Amino acid sequence: MSITNSLNNEVNSVDRATFAFKFISTNNLMSQLLSHNSGSLKMLFTEDIYLIPERKTPVPENHTILQTVAEQQDNSKPQSEAALSIEYVGDNNKYFLVLHSDQVHTRMNPVHLEMLLKVMVAKNLELRDLAIVNLSRYPGIKFDFLKRYFSCTRVALFGVHPPEIGLEALKLNAEQTEGNVKILATCSLEEMRNNANKKREFWNVMKAF
Repeated sequence: MSITNSLNNEVNSVDRATFAFKFISTNNLMSQLLSHNSGSLKMLFTEDIYLIPERKTPVPENHTILQTVAEQQDNSKPQSEAALSIEYVGDNNKYFLVLHSDQVHTRMNPVHLEMLLKVMVAKNLELRDLAIVNLSRYPGIKFDFLKRYFSCTRVALFGVHPPEIGLEALKLNAEQTEGNVKILATCSLEEMRNNANKKREFWNVMKAF
């Protein structure tokens, strides 16, 4: 073994011994300093020590409940009226709304449409002057919404029960007014087709409507 290696080994041995001594001394010192006595702690720590509590945002107890109820209400809301598009026959040029209910045809029975147009022609009105809506396609729809949607000034109900669209019960074949809208409730066109008296009673009011 060279002299240089021998010296290095001796230095390393001294360093390890020194480190071990310091480690043991430090542990002994920390053990001696360990104390639960408040008086001793005051002597060891001369600086002021402050305890900063953790901040927590207060949450109302009913927050979760209210949030859940609000979510349920949002989910239970019906389709927005603004998103509802109504299909109708005619161009609504004279703001004359015709309401009927037909479970078979999408728009209107062709036979009933022919009957209706003969009546309207006798009043100097055409199909383009009307807006004919089949209510069976829009269950739950209300008169107030229809009034705003069509800006109607006259409404004829053929076989439609007024309370179904949010109106009070109306007398048949009698002109009535709801706000600034004239309303005429009558029997269905199918009933008129098979009953001349009902057709005559309707026409006696409709001709001046």
